[in-house]
Amino acid sequence: LGLKTCDLHFLDSSLTMKIFHLQKCNSGDAYDATTQEVIRLLEENDSSVEAIKLMIDPLYEVPDSLSTDEEMEQAGRAIAQNKVIDTLVICISHELQYGKPSFNSRLSRFFDCMSENQSICHFECSSPGCRIIEPLLSLRSFFANNEKLESVRLFNWKITPEAIHSFAACLANRRSPIESLSLRKCRLGDEGVKELISVFLDHPKMIPKKICLRKNSMRDESCSYISQILYNTGLEEIDLGENNFFTPRGLKSIGRALAGRSLAFRRLELTDNSMRNKHFLTITEAIGTRLDLIPSELNLRGNLIGVEGAKSLSRMLSRRKSPINELNLAENGRKGKTRISALLEGFLANPALTPRYLNVNYCNVREEDYFLFARLLRHPNCSLEKLDIGYNAPHTLEALTVLVDCLKNNTTLREMHLSDCLPDDPWSLLLPLICDTTTISATYKSNHSLVYFKCQDYNSNYFKRNKYQNNNVAKILDMNNNTDKKAVATRKVIEEHFAFNFDTKHFEEMEASLLAGVFSFVNQGFMLRDDNSFLARDDANHRDTEREEETIEAKGLRANNNLTINFLLIRNDMPALLGYVSPRINGKGEQKN
Repeated sequence: LGLKTCDLHFLDSSLTMKIFHLQKCNSGDAYDATTQEVIRLLEENDSSVEAIKLMIDPLYEVPDSLSTDEEMEQAGRAIAQNKVIDTLVICISHELQYGKPSFNSRLSRFFDCMSENQSICHFECSSPGCRIIEPLLSLRSFFANNEKLESVRLFNWKITPEAIHSFAACLANRRSPIESLSLRKCRLGDEGVKELISVFLDHPKMIPKKICLRKNSMRDESCSYISQILYNTGLEEIDLGENNFFTPRGLKSIGRALAGRSLAFRRLELTDNSMRNKHFLTITEAIGTRLDLIPSELNLRGNLIGVEGAKSLSRMLSRRKSPINELNLAENGRKGKTRISALLEGFLANPALTPRYLNVNYCNVREEDYFLFARLLRHPNCSLEKLDIGYNAPHTLEALTVLVDCLKNNTTLREMHLSDCLPDDPWSLLLPLICDTTTISATYKSNHSLVYFKCQDYNSNYFKRNKYQNNNVAKILDMNNNTDKKAVATRKVIEEHFAFNFDTKHFEEMEASLLAGVFSFVNQGFMLRDDNSFLARDDANHRDTEREEETIEAKGLRANNNLTINFLLIRNDMPALLGYVSPRINGKGEQKN
């Protein structure tokens, strides 16, 4: 769901935290509601509401929050009876009073009242970070009995080892496992992780597919416990970010566990763990020759990878049978030492195994690194589909021009992020790439694969001054979303060269071979007048004058330097025009126009 502390994301819409958020199924819009309106909609099973966010305020300071005992119990009963809502997010404010027995008992009562709900698929609850045991235990009935529950996210709860054992046991006793479990910043420590893993090891079929243990003060001991559930279980993704106490010895057990699986792991996150060269070398050595069991998505953001670590990583990935889907090395340049060149040189040894998504923003990318990126993207077997080089120091126009020019013949890259790297006029580089309007042939051969290009902050003064250009670029990139690239090329040519006073629907209905003949005929033999009509060129290198006169005079038109070709001729005399461009041979070996 992409849920965060202060932001709530539903259907790709970011909502700032307020009191109540109701998500509409039909429109995708969200709005704030009063306490009584929320309770009424819940009791009425309003089918237009699919997600709800509640704020509970123990200090009675936030208007329209659940504050009194009566309101909390009434809301809990309404949630229990509701059969429509899909997502429930609860935010508890004010740390001072949270954790006191009086409020813990009130919160426990609220959870008890809502425990019979059978519609909620996604549950999240964030707290101010105080110790909590009784309310968590009150949720056990809800977690165990709701068969539709798919994901549970507890954020910033201080959970004891005893409480986490009881919590895990109720998840393990369900009829089917949940898809995702997130316990971010819950102060589990090694003891809490041990209790959590021990319960799941006793019930291996109930292990979720995704587990997040980010920022839980884990050490190497936790790595040894986690490695046990990596062996041939249903676990596919794990997030171990922001645990800065891992040593190479702990990560070695993780690497060996991944290499010992029968199926490849999907995603491994080790972000912000202060990992250096020795950590990366240890992981690559532990995986050994089981290269195809490397996770298909590696998020190593915010570490301290150096040259040797980058080399070992690229060597490991370039010896696989297929490329991984994602490699995130963002924010690995805090000390200014280069490592991107070492990484790219490894990928250049086998461009077909370059990760499909490569993120190197904030990595101190140097100017010479742009030329390496260009070499990689120019290779016909390059598998890169999304490239993020944003927020590196601005470089010369020459380096950026080389990088953009290499995309002219690239058919795989779909997204590029170059924020804060481009000159003041970024569209001067991009427009000729995605829609070169110099000739019809150039337009037809433009890049039709790039669908997203971010180069500056869209609120900057440049973008405010150039709204027309921005809209034009956005329109062309939106065209490229079509998977039928021949149709994309055709549409660009029609809109850039034929969309003046013509009815373009006739062009769109033509067969591809016929349309190509028309484009070549007009491009080679005619020029566009100021009044948007076509004027025949007097150019012996581009047309056969005698044959053209025969074809056109048959229509009763005069063929000379003042000839105007109207749209009806192009539409109604397709065989003659096609024969003009590309003569064909009939069955008797004679030339047939």
